[in-house]
Amino acid sequence: MKSKKTYNIYEEAACRFLSSQGLEIHYRNLYWNGGELDIIAIDKTSAQAELVFVEVKFRESDEYGSPLEHIKPAQIRRIQNSASLFLEENPPLNNMPFRFDAIGMLPLDASPLAQQSGTLGQKKNKTLDRLSDAFSSGYAFEGFYIDWIQHCF
Repeated sequence: MKSKKTYNIYEEAACRFLSSQGLEIHYRNLYWNGGELDIIAIDKTSAQAELVFVEVKFRESDEYGSPLEHIKPAQIRRIQNSASLFLEENPPLNNMPFRFDAIGMLPLDASPLAQQSGTLGQKKNKTLDRLSDAFSSGYAFEGFYIDWIQHCF
């Protein structure tokens, strides 16, 4: 089990990444009975601003699948229900288009690329993968390597 402090470090990295992609972070760690929203942002990079609910998933390794593969249908339903409650409580945002993104993170030395390239254990970097519109039938995948020191501390 990861500590809340560890999780907060990775969530902060996700926020910095999203900000670097033009999203404005508005809320973090909102809890409802039976659910949580990790990050709520507004994406103004397209013609029409979009509300973005972001799930952040961190794993120590990908031995049992990528972090994004660990977002199960029951968790997706909880996230969607929490988003619905958020929208009910925030009527000004109710008419805004929205989507669900997911960010999965691994320490870089746990990634297959690091293992193949021989950099295992040599860097303090991590792998960040982003699925835009993750909880729909089609999504765009983006994979990124971010310097942990430069972008997170």
